[in-house]
Amino acid sequence: MRKLSALALVLLAYWTPDVQAVEFRNVRATYGPFGASRPDNKFAPGDVYMLNFDIVDLKIDPKVGLVKYVLTLEVFDSKGKQSVPDKDKTAKKGLIMGLGGNAVPDSVRVVLGLDQPPGRYKVVVTATDAETNMTKQLIHEVELLPVDFAIIQVVAPAIGFTGQDYLLAYGLVGMARDAKQMPKVTITMRVYDDSGKLVWAEPLTSRLPDDLPDNMKANVPKMELFPMESPMFLNRPGRFTVQIEARDEISKKSARLNYILKVLDPSAK
Repeated sequence: MRKLSALALVLLAYWTPDVQAVEFRNVRATYGPFGASRPDNKFAPGDVYMLNFDIVDLKIDPKVGLVKYVLTLEVFDSKGKQSVPDKDKTAKKGLIMGLGGNAVPDSVRVVLGLDQPPGRYKVVVTATDAETNMTKQLIHEVELLPVDFAIIQVVAPAIGFTGQDYLLAYGLVGMARDAKQMPKVTITMRVYDDSGKLVWAEPLTSRLPDDLPDNMKANVPKMELFPMESPMFLNRPGRFTVQIEARDEISKKSARLNYILKVLDPSAK
């Protein structure tokens, strides 16, 4: 009887349905919310690290599509010191899955401060199913570069629509100054179609501080971050490569930004 009972317990264990494990999928760093994917994990001081992902296999209420989970964010330096304040580490979340399915898109945002030392940092994201207490950890490493001339805080939506006034926004930091504390930077914008051909015969060019709004020019000697905008009217669908090059004419250094923009026709079937 003891052997039969033991066998019955083993069979019961095999027959018990598995609890679905929480998973992270579609993980990517982007240029802002809904932004184009970043090509690497290198960041300049003052930049923003946005990590996007899907959390799958959380327990969902089958009647109304309600899902509840807890997201925890931690950032560790090379010595293992954690830098996210306790009040900002954890977020309790609940939402209705309006289109069904089992994937919950979410993201975390980390501001890399000007006072943080350069080096490697470990970003740890933990998702916990509020109903089952199942957890999953996502670990990404980023490299914070030394202070230098750079393009930072880029907001570049990955998708646009024909007829839209599209806006690319970014900041410039670390430029050299002349004797009057004025910078001298040339910004060039090029857009290539899917065949690699330039869409304009000549690139669009602007100069800093000459092309800044008049109300900003008086503050230029004191400014550390220069907010820039590059608007585009999206007149046709397709897949395009957007390229920004900023050249510091004093230090002779350059900073570049490249990303893919997909333009969709909302009337297409």
